[in-house]
Amino acid sequence: MLSLADDSAKRLLQSVLLHYLRSVTPQYLPGVDGQTVDDVLSQYSELAARGVVPDRGRLAQQNPDLRPELDSFFAADRGVGTP
Repeated sequence: MLSLADDSAKRLLQSVLLHYLRSVTPQYLPGVDGQTVDDVLSQYSELAARGVVPDRGRLAQQNPDLRPELDSFFAADRGVGTP
């Protein structure tokens, strides 16, 4: 077993972990972007105010961890930016 005190073992571990982190696709890891439902809805409102209404399906797809809250928001407020 490698000792973490060994510099070469540390470099190897760092290399493996860095490779793993670079290979992960962030949009498929819920919550990885740090966005809250308030952030997403704020951006949605800003775009809608400019006349660019984002597709709600795509919005939910891009934020799978927030989908229940987004669905709830849009169900409660059908008149805002209906695509």
